Amino acid sequence: MLFDFGGTLVECPAWMDLELHDLVPVALAGLSRRGWVLPPRVDHDLGRDLLRQLRAVARETWRECPARRCLEVILPRLGVQCPPGPLLDEVLHEIYGGLLPGVRWLAGSRELLHSLNQEGIALALVSNAAYPAFVSEALAGAGVRHLFASVVVSADTGWRKPHPVPFLRALADLRVAPGDAVHVGDHFGQDVVGAMRAGIRPLWIATDAGPARGGLHAGAPPGGEGGGAPAGWVPARVTPVVVPDLEGAAAYLLAQVGSRGGEPPPPGR
Repeated sequence: MLFDFGGTLVECPAWMDLELHDLVPVALAGLSRRGWVLPPRVDHDLGRDLLRQLRAVARETWRECPARRCLEVILPRLGVQCPPGPLLDEVLHEIYGGLLPGVRWLAGSRELLHSLNQEGIALALVSNAAYPAFVSEALAGAGVRHLFASVVVSADTGWRKPHPVPFLRALADLRVAPGDAVHVGDHFGQDVVGAMRAGIRPLWIATDAGPARGGLHAGAPPGGEGGGAPAGWVPARVTPVVVPDLEGAAAYLLAQVGSRGGEPPPPGR
């Protein structure tokens, strides 16, 4: 069973703001604290605009741009000498680590993960994130990292949901066929359409604007039908299960698991 992270299991608005808007000025402040020489005036608004452009390209192409790479591209365009990689990594670790106390686990999310684990269900997490360590450290801090046999983050794979690669990577780690898996997520374009295209049954937590939210990524992956997917991948269409909230998802999943004696929910139900 696969789970999305942000918006499905946790909420952390500051994390989303950092990845989408504020990474550059916050990173510059971190570099300045470490004695890295900056120009007298740096256009922070331009830095935010350049980051938004990179994130827009990532959404349209489904190719992830990790946080460190974003800084390596943007800082020279602001007239800032790009620091060596280890210094950027140190700053990013500090920045993202500072957000961990603000991660709020949605009511019932950890209990659901523990219940599924106790039933013998193999769990994986599939997340679009520009800094993988944030996801792993949030899981560890909540005492649930050990429940996941696989944690797949877009910055590690190079591909973002709804591309099939992150889903198929998780399935390979779990040694589960697409038709035997369920993916739980709250974003229609990334989670529902992405899972459907990989042949995985989606369980959609439809808490807000539905298909209009974030745009509907229903077309073929950029670069052709395969779009970088492993050889032999065949897109599939399956019908999603729709629930209003995480409580509804938990009720559905635990009922299905119970009816199957601990086996994963069947794709046709």
